Amino acid sequence: MQGMNRSAKGVLSAALAAVGLGLSATASALDVTVYANDYDSPATVAGGITATGLTNGSLGTVAGGPYAGLAGKSWAGSFFQNQSTGNPATGSTLTLTGLPTHTGVHIDFLLGLLNSWDSRNGGCCSPDNVDLYIDGTAVAHYTYNTALGTIKDIGGGTLLVEYGQIDTNFFYSDVLADMSTEGVLTFAHSASSLTLMLQASGAGWQGGGDEYWGVDDLSVTLTGVVRTPPTNQTPEPAMLGLLGLAAILGGAARRRARLQA
Repeated sequence: MQGMNRSAKGVLSAALAAVGLGLSATASALDVTVYANDYDSPATVAGGITATGLTNGSLGTVAGGPYAGLAGKSWAGSFFQNQSTGNPATGSTLTLTGLPTHTGVHIDFLLGLLNSWDSRNGGCCSPDNVDLYIDGTAVAHYTYNTALGTIKDIGGGTLLVEYGQIDTNFFYSDVLADMSTEGVLTFAHSASSLTLMLQASGAGWQGGGDEYWGVDDLSVTLTGVVRTPPTNQTPEPAMLGLLGLAAILGGAARRRARLQA
């Protein structure tokens, strides 16, 4: 910028920097909730994405409540429940396909451990676990002692209700946890598909109306989703002004340089 005074140089540099920032901002990373289900109405699924599940379950009815979770979640109305028997019991899977480019995932839900859970050290009728799988890999195992045993394990979840009655089966008490604070549910991910499975297991698992688990307010949010505007997008008026200013100052600098030559 030879031949341009210091003030003009500063203005031109600022204009060019602003133009660069404006152009680089045409692609931005967003957090996008691509699936949400409160089990009181049909699931909300983002455009272009196919969702299947949760599978292998039915709807249960909340007793009392509603029970408030974090970030506006609520255990209320209906919830998804799995009463499968066996070791392991038949799991419930949510499958999402057609995911856009992204860098991570956050899964959020309320988890109910319902009726006579016998922990992992409850003698005759234990262990009782519900296992969490992400893309086929076990990442966590949860249990509680609403009947027998002493071990209480909801991982990094936040306890909302302990030994309460949150469903219509009053045989034993229940536990409710908010899993938004569970660390394993926030993770790096870039594949175009995702599976989440919850599955009961353990030599003492009985299932049926004796012990089972439930989920409410389930959501999946993609992080780092890249949003790129169309290539023929018209620049904003402010950006056009900055481009014009840069052109004017650049032209003035070239004319001054020729006069001084």
